[in-house]
Amino acid sequence: MPSSNIEFRELEVRLMKEVAVIDCAVRTRSSEDGSSEIIAYVVPLGAFPEEAVRKNLQSAFPGSLLPDRYVLLSSLPFSSDGTVDEEALLRLEIVDEGLARVWEQQLLSLPGVQQAAVVIEPRVPKLKPLHISDLLPHAEAFTARESKQAFPSTSEVSVGSSSEHRRVAISHGEPLCNPQQVPATLQQALKRAVETKPVRDITYVQRDGSEVTHTYQELLEDAERILGGLRSLGLGPGDKVIFQFDRDQDFIPAFWGCVLGGFIPAPISIAPNYRELNSTISKLHHSWEMLEHPVILAGQDLANEVQGVAGLLGLENFRVETVGRLRTSAADHHWHQSQPDDVCLILLTSGSTGLPKGVLQSHRSLVHRSAGTAQSTQFDTTDVLINWFPLDHVGGIVMSHLMALFGCARQIHVPTEVILQEPLKWLDLIESHGATVTWAPNFAFGLINDREKQLQLRRWDLSSMRFILNAGEAIVPKTTRKFLQLLAKHGLRADAMHPAWGMSETCSGVAFSDRCSLETVRDEDSFVEVGMPIPSVSFRIVNGEDQPLEEGQIGRLQVRGLPVTTGYYKNRELNRECFSHDGWFNTGDLGLLCDGRLTITGRAKDVIIVNGLNFYSHEVEAIVEEVEGVEVSFTAACPVRVGERNTDQLAIFFNTQQNGWCDLLRLMKSIRETLLRKMGVNAEFLIPLRPEEIPKTAIGKIQRSKLRERFEAGHYQQLLKEIDIESANANTLPDWFYRPVWLKREASILLSELKKGTYLVFADQLGLADEVCTRLLSDGSQCVRVTIGTGFERINPNSYRINPTVIEDYRELIRSVNESDGSIHHVLHCWAYDDWSEEFADVDEFRAVHYQGAYSLLFLLQALATVQGEQSSVRLFTITSQAQLVSGSEKMCPAKSTMSGVMSTGALEMPWLQCRLVDLSPRSPATNAEHVLRELEVPKSKEIVAYRDGQRLLPSLVKIKMLEEESRAIPIEPEGLYLITGGLGGLGTALAEYLIKRFRAKLILIGRTSIPERVTWNNVDGVTGKRVKNYMALEKSGGEFLYCAVDVSDLDKLRACVEQAEA
Repeated sequence: MPSSNIEFRELEVRLMKEVAVIDCAVRTRSSEDGSSEIIAYVVPLGAFPEEAVRKNLQSAFPGSLLPDRYVLLSSLPFSSDGTVDEEALLRLEIVDEGLARVWEQQLLSLPGVQQAAVVIEPRVPKLKPLHISDLLPHAEAFTARESKQAFPSTSEVSVGSSSEHRRVAISHGEPLCNPQQVPATLQQALKRAVETKPVRDITYVQRDGSEVTHTYQELLEDAERILGGLRSLGLGPGDKVIFQFDRDQDFIPAFWGCVLGGFIPAPISIAPNYRELNSTISKLHHSWEMLEHPVILAGQDLANEVQGVAGLLGLENFRVETVGRLRTSAADHHWHQSQPDDVCLILLTSGSTGLPKGVLQSHRSLVHRSAGTAQSTQFDTTDVLINWFPLDHVGGIVMSHLMALFGCARQIHVPTEVILQEPLKWLDLIESHGATVTWAPNFAFGLINDREKQLQLRRWDLSSMRFILNAGEAIVPKTTRKFLQLLAKHGLRADAMHPAWGMSETCSGVAFSDRCSLETVRDEDSFVEVGMPIPSVSFRIVNGEDQPLEEGQIGRLQVRGLPVTTGYYKNRELNRECFSHDGWFNTGDLGLLCDGRLTITGRAKDVIIVNGLNFYSHEVEAIVEEVEGVEVSFTAACPVRVGERNTDQLAIFFNTQQNGWCDLLRLMKSIRETLLRKMGVNAEFLIPLRPEEIPKTAIGKIQRSKLRERFEAGHYQQLLKEIDIESANANTLPDWFYRPVWLKREASILLSELKKGTYLVFADQLGLADEVCTRLLSDGSQCVRVTIGTGFERINPNSYRINPTVIEDYRELIRSVNESDGSIHHVLHCWAYDDWSEEFADVDEFRAVHYQGAYSLLFLLQALATVQGEQSSVRLFTITSQAQLVSGSEKMCPAKSTMSGVMSTGALEMPWLQCRLVDLSPRSPATNAEHVLRELEVPKSKEIVAYRDGQRLLPSLVKIKMLEEESRAIPIEPEGLYLITGGLGGLGTALAEYLIKRFRAKLILIGRTSIPERVTWNNVDGVTGKRVKNYMALEKSGGEFLYCAVDVSDLDKLRACVEQAEA
């Protein structure tokens, strides 16, 4: 048992005089060998200087009565009666420097250990975070249970009319007008463009925002020089050329140099880096092998890096040439006489075997796709096209560049990263160039929508834009509608958006919808119609046996026509698989026809499209299984779409032998990093499963569709939730919720000498200060009394009057007391001790309490700092009543609520100042005087103390077990009227938007910033600009609100605002 703490009282008192000690308790306890040790339990202020404290104690207590060991705590344990919990002290482990040294010696005694250091660190228990779904049950789910089903079964689903006699699901494009005017080859198309519009230009936007412009005539001259250079390399018609370009102004002339010579360009995207193996390097390597080691044409700055691939992979005859060198050749005007069915472009896409597929496109397919599209979309020479997708993508080279050249139109090409980094640059370019046509996948429109507030602050003239193609990935109706809504005020036509469908095998888009508008498309629609086939193209919907279905039935989409590829380069097996016995191409997509119009409903093939880029499941799975710790043959990669996302997300199911959460989270991090590094895609969901939980067919093939169905049904919700909690990601909150309480804490150490000195006493009107002063004077202390007056007045050396609202009165008071009595050692501020009646007669009375409370303290601290200064320390005791809410039955004076904040701030900013607020019940002055006098003897304490029913109480925090708390309804009435102060600030606006959207609340927003006239909103910035932006955001929400620029303390104006709103 511990010894009585009485025998160590003097030791505790001496410890409490140490600056580095906040609280302490000294006890004895038995050590492991049975001997008795003196233990000092210390709550330190920052780092504890143990050696310095030992020396100070040795000088004060020579002999043996000194602590043997020090135990550092964040706070002493207390029992319910407010005294130190002795049993809790006994249970504490003693980990100190002595133990650390013992451990060091033991480590040094081990063989091979030459140096060792044991460091003591605080043990902070790690609290598991809370999941948002547990705290906010109405929050959006993190699984795909709210997403649209994207994989309906073929031939089983019918949509639309219930007529018994629907027509067969086959749709043909209209006849091509004036087919004799269609150029037979790309060469003829270029010649026509140069002869018809020689000064029509191509603009290349640079990464720094500058622009380079070439005319069609200059394009031809550049291409003929490159043609001469290519022929000087020994190339002949039909030879392939791989492209590796990082500048569009190199790509397009090189493309035409190949076309003029009968060479076949095969563009490949730029690798994230060429120093380590990644998916693009693999694609480049396999394509180079498949195309039988063709020359690689690269940009000047990229050539050396591309050449480095040969060393990385140990390749021979890996030849890289620069387009800059080819441009130095003499122009060659002798074009190869190409035939319409000659292959002139190979589009390299990812194949199901992991090797690239070479999509073959001929002159005929490319020109007829352009001709059919021009007819369907009314594209002509007056159009201006903007493209910001890479030219190695079919949407860049074919759908954009060749389309514009075919129509002899202006075209602007922008580096993809320019728009991704600053999406609103897209709108800038549309406005500055008067663009009429552009395109992007669905995710890009989401990027614009995400900048809604910026759209409200700025203005663009988008009236020129007539045709925006939405293609390349699944189209989300809600995203489309919001884009049209947001840009309508900027002049964008209501019918400007045209959902489209196409693929590399069809020379890009071959269906364009003209029925997309705010009136025809709804947010809740599952799919969006993409239109009729263009001239020269036909669609049909078939079942698994290639038999046509009826309109309205979902099945496999097949396509036929001049723009459709003749097949894949040297891949007979794939060609047999992709074409039906009667010559229709299997697209791999699911869809339906209704009145000849196509609607895409999903994909039958294992392709994941993220932000418009295709990733094959098997390729992703192969990369994942390269990660150490992932078990082979149990990995599945599936596309999922959660909630209102604008693009697919990648979910990976895998198996591992890792058991502990630390190892598992480390593995998951490695999987994500590997995918980003090698494929440039992020795995949104990583789901570890046991082998038996991964569904397989009889021959061992993983059934990805079943995994996705389970995901969408919420089957993995609990597992994903556990992963969220263990990784403490954005779906969680730290478990940092505590409830303020008042606990009994008796002062175990009292020092009567602390009361000695000169007191400056701001006297109350209930007699408390008089009672305290009488006791202090009898103990030999000096008291200077201060009361409230109309101005500074020195009544006698020990009595003053000041005006509490005049700061100079406080300075004059301190100066006068210093001159008469020397430094002030103690301040008792009792002006906030009164018998407040729970109501204020008017604002003036409320303000008067403020001036006698928080303002008075502020003025006093400023006067002490500037007049008396730091040469002597001061103990400031603020005596209040009804300034702290100790129990639920009490009433707190709101005008006194800021006093504790002033006290805490003063203690932090002024090291020479010790502050304490003592809150009392306004009862017997004699009883309360005892409490105050006792508090004067407490050496150190928290900054706030309360006395109730004779008990000393300190504020504390107790942990809230949030998951055990009773769930309560939000106390907000639907369509109720609510007032928000700071309503146009960041938090205020967010709260207002929430109340409007969730409860249709009517709001009164109060702020100090006046909103200028609406006609000036485009020109305001700074704080006012932010307020205007937030105001417009609330207008956009469609809610009912009134904004009033008034001071929240002006009661009359506040009442007027409320009356205006209620009227």
